This record gives sequence, C-alpha cells and structure tokens, in this order.
Amino acid sequence: MRCPRCNGLIDRGARFCPRCGEPLAGGLSARDTIANPFMILKTRWVFPWAVLGFMLAAVVLVIASMDSDDEPTDPALFLIVLNVLFGAIAVWMFLSFRSKGIDIRRLIGRLPQNYNWFPVIGILLVNMVFSLGSVIVVGALIASASEPVARSLETEPIIPNTPNPTLLIASIATVAVLAPVFEELFFRGVLINRWAVKWRLGIAIVASALLFGILHLIAIGGAFMFGTIAALLYIRTRTLLVPMAMHVVNNSLVTLAVLARPAEDGQAAASTASAVDVPTTVFGLALLVITLPILVWYLRKNWPRRDEPPPYEASGVEPSPVQAASL
Repeated sequence: MRCPRCNGLIDRGARFCPRCGEPLAGGLSARDTIANPFMILKTRWVFPWAVLGFMLAAVVLVIASMDSDDEPTDPALFLIVLNVLFGAIAVWMFLSFRSKGIDIRRLIGRLPQNYNWFPVIGILLVNMVFSLGSVIVVGALIASASEPVARSLETEPIIPNTPNPTLLIASIATVAVLAPVFEELFFRGVLINRWAVKWRLGIAIVASALLFGILHLIAIGGAFMFGTIAALLYIRTRTLLVPMAMHVVNNSLVTLAVLARPAEDGQAAASTASAVDVPTTVFGLALLVITLPILVWYLRKNWPRRDEPPPYEASGVEPSPVQAASL
C-alpha cells in the first residue's frame, strides 16, 4: 500500500505515513490502497515544457535560416517544429515517470490473447467517415461566419510535396508512426490516468478527448470522437497498444489519401473552408447523420462504470476474454 500524498510505501493499518506524516486513519478508500503514482503526478507542468519546446524550435529555425535561402514554408520546418515539441514533452514524461515511480511497461500494458481486431477496424472506418463529414460541416460554418478566419485555418499538407525522398520518408514516419505513439502515450496514457484520480474516469475521457480535438483545429469533431474511442479501447483492454495501432492505421490511411491526390489538389491539408459549397455541405451533413448514431451506440455500449478504476490501477488484472472481445 502507498501513501496517496507522497507515494511512499506504508504498512496496512498505519495511521500516518512514515515518510511525509500524512494522516491515514479512515482516510484511505479501497481505491487508494492500489499503488497509483498518478495520484501525485502534476500534469500542469507539461505546459511549461511545451512552451520550452516551441522556444527551442524557434531557436533551431532561426539558426537554420541564417545559412539557408529556403522559403518559410520549407517542408523541413514541419519536422523540426513537431519533433522538437514532441521531444520536450517526452523529456517531461521521462522525468515524471522516473520521479513518481510510474512503470512504463504497466502503463502500456499487454495485448490480450486472441484479440479480435475486426470491431476496432470497423469503428475506425466509421469514425473516419464521421471525421470527413465533420471537417466539411465545421469548415462551412466557419466560412459562413468569417471568411478571413476560414482562410487563416488553411495549412500546409501534413505530408509535404517534396522531391527529396529522405524528407518525404521522414515526414511519413513522423505523421504515421511517431505522432500516433506519442499522442496515445500522452493523451490516453498520462492524461486519462491522472485526471481519472483527480476527478473521475468519465470526466477524464471527455476532457482528454476535448483537448485532443482542440489541438486538431478544424478537425476538432473527428479528433474528439477518435480520442473518446481510443480512451475506451485503452480502458477496456488495459493496454495502449490497441489505441496506438488504431491511431497508426488512421494516420497511415490519411497519409495515403494525401499522397494519392494530384499535386495541384494537395496544397492544403485542411479543406479550404471558404470554398465549401452547398452540395458539399449537404454531403458532409449526410455523413454525420449516417455515422453519428453508430458512434453514439458504441460509446454507450463501452462507457465505463462510475466506480471503474483507471487503466493503470486495473492493469494488474488480466482482462477477461469477454471484455477483450466485446468491443
């Protein structure tokens, strides 16, 4: 048993923590008796590290531009900014895991035996269709409200159009592999477990998915739904390997779609919101009407109980075949 304040080891029945003096008599519930270092992890510190990452990326870009005549939209800048930011937050996670005693193997978990992947593939495809409809509708709403705002959301493609094969491969690896693994480890692994003990599991799912969606800008609807589904998969299977695999497949399919488009049509990753016409908007609404009931049914079917522990606490117990296959 561990102290909920300092995570120090204590004997059962002890009235005070021998390490920090925290009163324990009558203050520990059955949930607190499970060793969970996320009780003392402070996720607020990730934001200064993210700012540090942006600052380091800016320094690198300034130094790189001194001896370069590349355009400001050089595809290499995408990799520099993204990987420096990932690196800064990864350092924060490494230091936090080490200081708080978080077992990375327990956090990632093990894949259940004979896991049925077909429901995961099915719900992923449904969510991708929902995401497309969401981007179309959100883009149309933004364009109708403010065309300058819509144009400001236009970005370079996630996979840059470059003749440099090394840069192209590095970009694909970053988008299709590195980003999914990192995002699942942080948004589902860290935020779900921390916010579940700070608030409760249901709030942690919604809050982490909402933050995940906001960071995807115009794709907020699809990203929010994806984050919710990924969280439920993590909770039900007690392993990050399943949502990581789903995320890799999702980003890989998006990458293939971007690369398959003609070069003149792939100048912007996000749809040009100001160019969305009425038929396209109606098409997007139709996609939402078709897919949303399926997604709502899936969320209701797999939503955790109020008293269900976070995945890190529950990872000490192997999920039953019924749990693993019910997705």
